[in-house]
Amino acid sequence: ASYPLSPSVDITASLSGGIEKVTFQSLVDENLWLTANIPIFHTNKLLDLQVALHTKIGNKIAVNGGFSLATLKNLYFFTNDATDASRFTVQYDDNTDRTNFFASLAFAQSEKFKFMIRGDAYSYGTEIAEAWHRPTYKVTGETSVNISDKFLLDIKLISQGGMKAFDPVGDATVELDPAFDLNVRTEYLFSESFSLFAQFNNITSNQYPVFYNYPVRGFQTLGGLTWSF
Repeated sequence: ASYPLSPSVDITASLSGGIEKVTFQSLVDENLWLTANIPIFHTNKLLDLQVALHTKIGNKIAVNGGFSLATLKNLYFFTNDATDASRFTVQYDDNTDRTNFFASLAFAQSEKFKFMIRGDAYSYGTEIAEAWHRPTYKVTGETSVNISDKFLLDIKLISQGGMKAFDPVGDATVELDPAFDLNVRTEYLFSESFSLFAQFNNITSNQYPVFYNYPVRGFQTLGGLTWSF
């Protein structure tokens, strides 16, 4: 449902549910260090209520904000395996209440310049001890610049934190360091079929852990050329 509060402000609400498919492949896509013979259950989204406010400022700026309340059955969480802390198993929660508050800002100057930033805050009510390896906040941003259809610049940012993990060796709950990852890619188009590019990942070299005992790589760079024919 939607209702226009003014020509530039709309309020929307939705109520949904359904089954979210979970497979071994989809779990591995998230976590490469899974142990063998893990249980597989689909996530049952019993209820998901979302309310949002959409605001347009002129033709170039959009501001959105809102919240969602969801009740889920068999939501999965990754925990370090008790027999091998370098591997992970999957723990399912019988009943999870998830709250998500979000806000975003987007600016678009045609195809020449685009900017977007979004922030999310999460809270979980679980029957298990903690919402293992799930962040309580997340900020994502992206900027793209196109100069004369020759020089392209893309900047991506992700920051998240509040994740907790269980250390089976120390038999204790640990809080993982927050993440901050800044990536830049540039490309120069000599023609429609030939270009040079340079990519810089994790510029701040923040070796934050996405999973307990597994920090990401530090600063990385990659360069090359593309040729299509």
